[in-house]
This record gives sequence, structure tokens and C-alpha cells, in this order.
Amino acid sequence: MNTAILIFGVLFFAALSLYNLIHSFKHKKSYLPSVIGLLMCLMTVFVLYDKLIVGAFLSVIILLLVIFSSSTIFGIRKRSFLKAIDGVDITSTFSAMHILDVRFWAVYALKNGVKKAAVGYSLSQAVFLIVILAIVTFVFPSHMTFYFWTPFIFVAFVMGWREYNIIFREFCESKK
Repeated sequence: MNTAILIFGVLFFAALSLYNLIHSFKHKKSYLPSVIGLLMCLMTVFVLYDKLIVGAFLSVIILLLVIFSSSTIFGIRKRSFLKAIDGVDITSTFSAMHILDVRFWAVYALKNGVKKAAVGYSLSQAVFLIVILAIVTFVFPSHMTFYFWTPFIFVAFVMGWREYNIIFREFCESKK
């Protein structure tokens, strides 16, 4: 890995964390952005010193912190998804090409259940992410193997399953 990029990342996340801390003090806002910036800085430091496992677990901690602490982000995403699937034609037919389309899974939720649709949509996104990461690690081989990305993929799947379960449930209730 290019150490110059990692050093730039450490400096960037440290500066970002300091800026967010000052902003939090001035405006009496949440300290969460500065904590996330500090964790990103630490994660980059661990990657810089070839402590990839610790860096990967820090990335999982960061993702979990962001996921479970920010209802604002979830609210924005939920409104966006509900707006996208609101005008879906329930009688339309979909092909395998639409497997990553939220409208396909909204119709699936109406026909087969919310939990199955949430797991299916999250799984399809996780598989898509695995394929992209496999291509990237094949094209740009480095010491960050596929196992480095496993916690990220797992958290992305769980986060998606949690969010889409709520979104599809609300969508199905609005259609009854």
C-alpha cells in the first residue's frame, strides 16, 4: 500500500476530527462526528503499520456506531426509498436484471413477505459488493486480501437487512 496515501489519510481524518470537535463545542452539537473521525484516523494508522485485523475491526466499530446512532441518516434513506417505491406497479413483471432494484423487492415484499424481501435485497447487495471487491482485489492485488473486507460486507448486509425490513414493512402497510 502506498504509505503517502495512508499518511495523507491520517492527517485528513485527524484534521476532520479536530474541525468537528471545534464545531461541536461552538454549536453545542453531537460529538459523534469527531469520534468517527478519530476512529477513522486510528484505523488508518493501524493499516499504515500493517495491523490490518485491528484496522478492520475498527472499521466495523465505526460502521456500527454510525448505523445505530444516527436516526437522521436512516430517516433520510427511508424517505428516499419510500418515494422511489411509492409508484411501483404491483402487476409488472421483473427479470433477473432487476435483482438490485428496490422496486422489484417492494413487489416481492407484497407477494412473499417483508422479511424475505429484506433478506433478499440485502443479500443481493452483499453479493454485488463481494463481486466488486473480488474484481478490485484481482485487478489491484495488495496485502489487503478479501478477508480484510469480510467484516465490512457482514455489517453492510446486517445494516441493509435492518433498514429494508422497516422500509418494506412500512411500504406494505401503506398498500393495504
